[in-house]
Amino acid sequence: MPRRDREKKNNDRAGPYQLPSDNRASRPGNDGNRGSSGSGGQIYTPITGIRVNHERGNLQTRRLASAPCIPLAERLAEPVVPKCAHCSGLGHVVADCLWAPQGTIKACPMCPNNKSHVADKCATFFQASIEEKVRVLVFERGSMPAYETQKSWYSYLLEYMELSDFQPMPERFPWTPAFAKVRSRTIFSVQGAFNRNRDRSQLPSDVATRDWAAVVALHVSAGTHIHHDDPTTLRRGRAEKSEEANATSETLAIENLEDTKEETRRLC
Repeated sequence: MPRRDREKKNNDRAGPYQLPSDNRASRPGNDGNRGSSGSGGQIYTPITGIRVNHERGNLQTRRLASAPCIPLAERLAEPVVPKCAHCSGLGHVVADCLWAPQGTIKACPMCPNNKSHVADKCATFFQASIEEKVRVLVFERGSMPAYETQKSWYSYLLEYMELSDFQPMPERFPWTPAFAKVRSRTIFSVQGAFNRNRDRSQLPSDVATRDWAAVVALHVSAGTHIHHDDPTTLRRGRAEKSEEANATSETLAIENLEDTKEETRRLC
């Protein structure tokens, strides 16, 4: 092999890759002028895209304008899309889930996006105040399926109302299980819209729980005295019932005392 060819081959192996003249002129920042050394001016390495200037006698490098430095973390980072632990749907978590084919959301309202247990078996829920329990079970589930609980959300709400005659009341109430089952068949489009706007006013309304009067009519049980026109008087209503019970007990005690006296006189 001629000496000239051998030198060219060795330079190709050891040195940086020199772009052909037609490509070199088109690279950013290269005006195509040759340096005084006659070496062809600027040379590019094949992997890093770093421009090497041999004209000034030492190596000076800079990144190409067409290849800005972007941190690796930014290049690899992707938007995190939430996934519901209850329905496995994307775009929301358990707290915003509307799909309840069995009538209720079988997940914990206190543990973020967790369906490994229900509220009644959660230590955090057990230790929470009644205000906090009502917040997650009623206030935050208005016009949505209720959470699965052994004691109904209505019972928690009654306990909450007994704290004061001026406790704030929710504007919307959870769906009944029957309504939630029916709506679950066609709830996906509603869920998609709710994922985007979080507007509860656009959610379906259950006639059975559309307002407090409807809730009372649905959940009232024997022995519970409630004023339908004013829910905040629940405590006074129960106090009235307690007074009636005490009066009845006193009457029975008096009657028993009279019977005892009569029996004593008869024996004497």
